Amino acid sequence: SLNTVTAILNKMTPQSFEKLSGQLCKLEMTSSEMLRRVIGVIFDKAVDEPHFAVVYAALCARLAEETRADAQQDAMKKASFKRLLLNQCQEEFERNQAAIDATRAAAEQGVPPKELPDELELEIWITKLKRRMLGNVKFIGELFKQQLLKEKIMHECIKLLLGSLDDPNAVPDDESIEAAAKLFLTIGKQLESPAASKAKLDAHYPEPTISNNALATTLHFLDKTRLAARTRFMLRDLLECRRNGWRERRAKDGPHKLGTKASTTQGKGENQSRRDEERNLARERQRQAISQQQQQQR
Repeated sequence: SLNTVTAILNKMTPQSFEKLSGQLCKLEMTSSEMLRRVIGVIFDKAVDEPHFAVVYAALCARLAEETRADAQQDAMKKASFKRLLLNQCQEEFERNQAAIDATRAAAEQGVPPKELPDELELEIWITKLKRRMLGNVKFIGELFKQQLLKEKIMHECIKLLLGSLDDPNAVPDDESIEAAAKLFLTIGKQLESPAASKAKLDAHYPEPTISNNALATTLHFLDKTRLAARTRFMLRDLLECRRNGWRERRAKDGPHKLGTKASTTQGKGENQSRRDEERNLARERQRQAISQQQQQQR
């Protein structure tokens, strides 16, 4: 049942991945509808917990592998899993874009958006939408690295987020630029290797006045004074990361390797920070579980 799936996911960490992913794979998933619901639950967890996007993407890869191992239903389940996963990515992407656009339009008119929950203030709602958008893009990138999504999908996401630079005065909103930067940070190394992929990336946004590659877009945006400070910092991090061969200055988006301790080069401070974050996440998961139990008892 979905309650069992949720219970397993609530306990999942990089250290418990092997054991719990095995438990999840043993659950009966005999229909496309069940697969769709399970993918939906995993997707929600991954988007809400982007620091564990690596873990949830690896879980999807294992589920896909397990369905391929089922000889009797191989063709149906293999096609269903990847198709449903792609559909979920697309629906979440479009839903986030639509919600942000509607919220922005309503704010310009001085009225609360229809989608705004009664218990939330507008700024908190906008922050939540932005966080979910970034979490979605991060997870999409991790799914690509697991070879569950094709490179073509990544290029389409980049185009949707950044648009065209034919108009030198056209600048996407900060949310779209941040999301594109997050996606580049996640998959830039894969997109630029091998050389054929790098050529495709370079061809997206030719900017001869700067350099002939897709990430010249970020340089172009850094010249725009209206960008928020947060967006500027993210773009500078992205440019520095690419110059360093896609090695991030600080590892902050989850474990280096599933089932193993982080590299000792991270230092004690970073390890402690991650442990604190995992403890806070565990407490939040426990509160959610208690809340679900209370609702079921009513």
